[in-house]
Amino acid sequence: MIIPYSAYARQGPELLGPGDSVIIKVCATKGSDGDWAAYKGFSYWSDEEVLASGDKLPEAAAVALFPSFAWAGLVYRA
Repeated sequence: MIIPYSAYARQGPELLGPGDSVIIKVCATKGSDGDWAAYKGFSYWSDEEVLASGDKLPEAAAVALFPSFAWAGLVYRA
């Protein structure tokens, strides 16, 4: 079964059964100072909403999902 992120965020991992999936949207953005960041949000949000109101990913997760930003020498935004 596909579980919306909103339900997962409320109930946590105990909501999931074998083979279940959680849908989220993750967006990365390059800053104007040679930095970058990645944010996660609800799958139904626009990219702009995720970047403005989403939860910031930890650097290790962001680099795993978007390695080209790190390879380009950009610094992850603190």
